[in-house]
Amino acid sequence: ILKGTATVDQLDLAWLAEWVLGQGALSSDGKAWPVTEFAKTGLAKMRGEVALNARVARMRSVGEILDLRTNLAISPDSLGLRNVSGAFLGGSLAGSIDVTNNAGTALVNGDVSLRGFSPEKLVVQGNAYGIADISGSLSASGTSASAMFPSLTGSGTANVKKLTIAGINPDAFGDVIEAGGADEKVPDSAMVEGLVK
Repeated sequence: ILKGTATVDQLDLAWLAEWVLGQGALSSDGKAWPVTEFAKTGLAKMRGEVALNARVARMRSVGEILDLRTNLAISPDSLGLRNVSGAFLGGSLAGSIDVTNNAGTALVNGDVSLRGFSPEKLVVQGNAYGIADISGSLSASGTSASAMFPSLTGSGTANVKKLTIAGINPDAFGDVIEAGGADEKVPDSAMVEGLVK
């Protein structure tokens, strides 16, 4: 039974999840979701809970969590990151996530919030600016990462303050919204074109 505190400089979260899902289960070329089927049984032969701290926690193609603090709960068929805190995409990350392997079928449940980050970090061309807060819950199941993606469900909220998008004229939104809300009135092309700077 594991107990205590562990502090590391670098942590690969995908490697950690593979203790439960099987070696190589989350390996990919970065162009598509991994298709390797999950192992029938996990690699971990231990159970317990450890206070885990990492200066940098990597999520491979997703990015890095800085100054990760979490309670790691592990058993041969499950892994949980509880009371997560850290810095991600310039904001404050919090939440919990649990991964369970039921004879090769994985179930993931999570509740996550990210506050005070810039939408620029999520936009491919990096041309959206502001201060954003998002929170939500998610769940998915499947026999591989690629099989889990279509089953992903959840709900959440998002709030963006001082949003600006390069190439969009914010002063034109009022006319378009007013026209869209009026009876039998559709925003015309001139109004829509006015949105583009």
